[in-house]
Amino acid sequence: MQNLDNLCMGCMNDNGGEEVCPICGFDSLSPTPPNALSLKTLLNNRYLVGKILTTGGEGITYLGYDTELSKPVRIKEYYPNDICARKDGKSVKVKKDSTFIYNSGIMEFLELSKNLQDIGSLPGIYEVLDCFEENGTAYRVTDYSNGITLMEFLLRNGGTLTWEQAKSLFVPLIPTILKLHASGIIHMGISPETIFVGRDGRLRLTEFSIAAVRTADSDLPAQLFAGYAAIEQYGYEDTKISTATDVYSFAATLFRTLIGNPPPAANLRINNDNMSFPQKLASEIPQNVLIALANALQILPEDRTRNFTELKQDLDDSEYVAEKEQKREKEEIKKEKKANKSVTIKAAVITAAALILIALILVFTVFRASIFGNTKETSSMLNLSSLESVGPVSNTVSHSEKLYAVPDFTGKTFAEVSTNVDYANTFKMSVAKKEFSNTFDKGTIMAQSVQKNSNVAKNTEITFTVSLGPKSFKLPTSLKGMSRKDAYIKLLEMGIEPSAIKFYSKMGSTATKEEVVLETSPSLGSTITPDTQINVFYNSNIITYNNNSSSEDTDVSSEEYSTIE
Repeated sequence: MQNLDNLCMGCMNDNGGEEVCPICGFDSLSPTPPNALSLKTLLNNRYLVGKILTTGGEGITYLGYDTELSKPVRIKEYYPNDICARKDGKSVKVKKDSTFIYNSGIMEFLELSKNLQDIGSLPGIYEVLDCFEENGTAYRVTDYSNGITLMEFLLRNGGTLTWEQAKSLFVPLIPTILKLHASGIIHMGISPETIFVGRDGRLRLTEFSIAAVRTADSDLPAQLFAGYAAIEQYGYEDTKISTATDVYSFAATLFRTLIGNPPPAANLRINNDNMSFPQKLASEIPQNVLIALANALQILPEDRTRNFTELKQDLDDSEYVAEKEQKREKEEIKKEKKANKSVTIKAAVITAAALILIALILVFTVFRASIFGNTKETSSMLNLSSLESVGPVSNTVSHSEKLYAVPDFTGKTFAEVSTNVDYANTFKMSVAKKEFSNTFDKGTIMAQSVQKNSNVAKNTEITFTVSLGPKSFKLPTSLKGMSRKDAYIKLLEMGIEPSAIKFYSKMGSTATKEEVVLETSPSLGSTITPDTQINVFYNSNIITYNNNSSSEDTDVSSEEYSTIE
């Protein structure tokens, strides 16, 4: 049985009871904000409260621990900060003039929670395990797994994704949203901050909230995501919340993923709509996908794509892929016909030359006496077998099986190659092994099983050797002075394993208010390997908890996540 006294409230792992967790770096003695539940508070005689994950207009989300099932969970507490306060560190006390608003919110919160619980397990959300009332408020408990927000995922992968990469992430999320809409649940907060990317590479919707905090004209503080919230969430004229509201937010999130910036805020577009697609994007994305985004991002809901069934159909680029394949095949046929014509001409010329040669030989041998007279008897008949055989000359080329030239894949990432439609439709590709390399960057292809420019049949299997990056390298001195997040990303880019990077706060100069790297262990400039344990010490002279922010600054070093290289 799990020893609860040894549980770290920052990662829910057994750390032996250490005050500063050696696994995630969480300091158990760090002060809890006065409006939040204390660490290790027990709810419903079952759930232990851990660190704060996010805060918003509706309440606080904690990392928790299910003592019955012995596993981490997420605990959402209904706590609209502006109209209530914490009493005795646990119970919630409501302002006298806000009782009706508060109670209405609790009822809606519980109804939403129970509806989500009734839906059960869906691939695109964390399953709701429990909901209950306690301490004068309500709680929702959901499943938990390690993940990062889509925004953080994008920042770690260059800021944007290609359409092929984004398609494999976003399209599988649509059936979950369709199921939610069929159950009467509209999210109203889809954004890169509320979509999580799990270790399995799957997108999941989080931060389900009551309607009051997703609309600007409510009695509770609104939590809208600028650029992703639809115009009806700003209370514009007679517009109503509908499934088209989530269509707008989903399309805006996809727009941000492909381009690098969200669309302008809807309440600004209504008077001056200057949203446009970069020219480069138009040339790299199927035309129907651009049209789908344009239709889904129409400002007024009556002009917009109505639901996700329509959006999924609009995003389906199978016709585009088929058209592209057809065009490519036509080009191949055209080239083959041109080659055939050249072969036929050459064959005819060779045949004619051979016939002329044979005729001349006969004239000067077999028919010499008849033409020129028998001036001298030949000692023997012409030995035809002594002539080199010309052999039959064919004027046709067999095309029973079409062949494809193998490109040079070295230097490209496997993700880039495997998501390329042309390559995927032509070859069977897989990673055979991974090796350290001082020449090839981590994640790039070093070698391929079939040589470049080889002509092979369709669906030929090609395996790759992928680089693990250098086996050893120096810890860059440039890390000193970097922000905590930039330093983490830099270490990941160098090939350091995420689980090998730990962050610890340390008193630094009071002149800076930013979390910057002070030193590391091993020291900067030391030679390390990708699995070397690296402890990064950063300046702690800032307050990381912000009561009005949408998320709590969490220790990203304790997580491992999948990436598109």
